Amino acid sequence: MEVLDSIEKVKKPINWKSGIVLFVMLLMTIQTIVVYGFQFNYVSVIIGYALSIFLFYIKKDVWIYVFLILIVLILLDFIPFYYFSFQIGIGPMHINMIALFFLIIHLNVNEKSIKGLMKNKKKKVDIQNKKESNAVVSRFEFKFRKKTKSELLSILENDSMREEAKQAATNLLQK
Repeated sequence: MEVLDSIEKVKKPINWKSGIVLFVMLLMTIQTIVVYGFQFNYVSVIIGYALSIFLFYIKKDVWIYVFLILIVLILLDFIPFYYFSFQIGIGPMHINMIALFFLIIHLNVNEKSIKGLMKNKKKKVDIQNKKESNAVVSRFEFKFRKKTKSELLSILENDSMREEAKQAATNLLQK
């Protein structure tokens, strides 16, 4: 029910340009199934398309990564998506050049979204690191609470001490 509510809440228009590779590859797979008949090995790619299209429709940017994983699996020839493939093989490993072409286009078309997602992830990591650092500073403040001023100054001058310990000593000196 929450998913349907989130679909209704989203008001910004769908950016069809960002999903062009998804829909072209989907049409190629549908053509393959229509011309050559359904085969069981197409189930995984159809599930990947369905998940990517659903996430694309509800405007969750994670669809870019889901589809990226799908393209990489096709690229490394783990799952088929089209009846024709142009491959380069190095020993037992084959690289599907059609999937490589689509991978490059997908990354170029969605470059801003990928960078935006990376920035958001970095901000979350920075916030988490700051919280952890503040917790460590608090522990050092508790540990140093009974130290004299001269001991706190020696902590500040000691280069082998952690930055959090120095920050805690500074905080205690200011109190």
